[in-house]
Amino acid sequence: MLSKNLLEALNDQMNHEYFAAHAYMAMAAYCDKESYEGFANFFIQQAKEERFHGQKIYNYINDRGAHAESEQFQHQKLTFQAY
Repeated sequence: MLSKNLLEALNDQMNHEYFAAHAYMAMAAYCDKESYEGFANFFIQQAKEERFHGQKIYNYINDRGAHAESEQFQHQKLTFQAY
């Protein structure tokens, strides 16, 4: 059984991982639009890694009989520009 504090910390971290994946996909979309194919691929791979981290934490929580809680992201439009 996970303590309340540990469960809260794990759920927070899981949600950070999923938000990071979202941010990396926004970066990839910008790079694709600007024809920076190598950078776009890099960010897509980073997003996959963050989703993998989130899934591992999700599985860890649920395997111990607790409940993984996914937060809804506040609507944030992530935009980027070239310098």
